[in-house]
Amino acid sequence: MVDLHVHSTFSDGTLTPKQLIDLAKNLGLTCIAITDHDTTAGLCIAAEYAKRSCFSFIPGLEISVDEPRAHLLGYGIDTGYSPLQRALERVAASRSKRNERIVRRLQELGYGITMADVRAQSDEEILGRPHIARALVEKRYFDSTAAVFDQLIGPGRPAYVDRERLTAKEGIALIRNAGGVAVLAHPGLLSTDIREIEDRIRVLTELGLQGIEAVYTEHSDGLTKHLINLASATGLIWTGGTDFHGDNKPDISLGTGRGNVMVPDEVAERLLSLIRSSSSR
Repeated sequence: MVDLHVHSTFSDGTLTPKQLIDLAKNLGLTCIAITDHDTTAGLCIAAEYAKRSCFSFIPGLEISVDEPRAHLLGYGIDTGYSPLQRALERVAASRSKRNERIVRRLQELGYGITMADVRAQSDEEILGRPHIARALVEKRYFDSTAAVFDQLIGPGRPAYVDRERLTAKEGIALIRNAGGVAVLAHPGLLSTDIREIEDRIRVLTELGLQGIEAVYTEHSDGLTKHLINLASATGLIWTGGTDFHGDNKPDISLGTGRGNVMVPDEVAERLLSLIRSSSSR
């Protein structure tokens, strides 16, 4: 089995790339893809360690896009592709400003939290809402990070602040021009209406999307089967993953999600084949 949607400490996960690879091997997985949010910073470390550990690893990232709004997984990217890195730097600057605005809103709401408290939640440079949530839990304002999102910093909540995103067209082009494969992450989170999901996939496919994440922790069996069939009918590949974040999502296990995820080895093999053909263009 494989897990093609995993986050490390370089974004909002709680395990380092090396720890993720060690855990994957111990669990009997044959391959993982680290897909940190808006950064490739941990991929070289992961690739080198995976090679020394004789473990199959796929470099990736996850980016949020607009027009239409979605999350894209980019697999097999060349981390040295400068236009991609410039775009990620722009996104990182926007994320940093957003964090500061969220903290200011929280202070206005009476929460004793500072950016220093948030930075203490990560050893890496990339910070986001999960780190803010962990800081609030550490200060005993809430019992869980999920409660922080539900009550304060999720969309529509009192301290929520949006941020700059790439357009879907720009995001897909950057992934593909970096020699990667562009896959739509967790389509089931886009809408509860299957027609709306299909419409979104159609628009993104016209922009160059190459695959959809059919197997996912939050997807029902029925939706998973529908997405696999849709991929087959439209010439897309399908992938799968748990969206593992370690202690930031403690109910989701690497490789199995909540016990409902099983992604066979051949899914990674098909993805690697497409990556090789994409990078050789």
